[in-house]
Amino acid sequence: MFDDAGAYGVGSANIDENSAFKAGANALQQALVNAGRPYESPALIWCALPPGNEERILEGFASVVGDQVPIFGGSMADNTVEGNWTTLTREALGAQTIAVVVMYPASPPWLEL
Repeated sequence: MFDDAGAYGVGSANIDENSAFKAGANALQQALVNAGRPYESPALIWCALPPGNEERILEGFASVVGDQVPIFGGSMADNTVEGNWTTLTREALGAQTIAVVVMYPASPPWLEL
């Protein structure tokens, strides 16, 4: 992605180390800091989440930025939902790892269509 006037940050957390709610909040806060905008709601959030706790993770996100920021992405899975997946970021690795990206594009994404 090339957008030198925008800002983007990645965050991650492991659900095994925290509750799903707290892991969601922590991962999002880390992404905001990594984007250089720790106190500003992003235009968009993208996430990859382990199945089973998605609603609690999203509630964790909302506890940080409210419920007006669009979120896209979804649950990770394998063909039989047996846990044969891995999420990898610079900070974390594992089947129970949340990956989240906050996006502050230089221009609204809907103007790029």
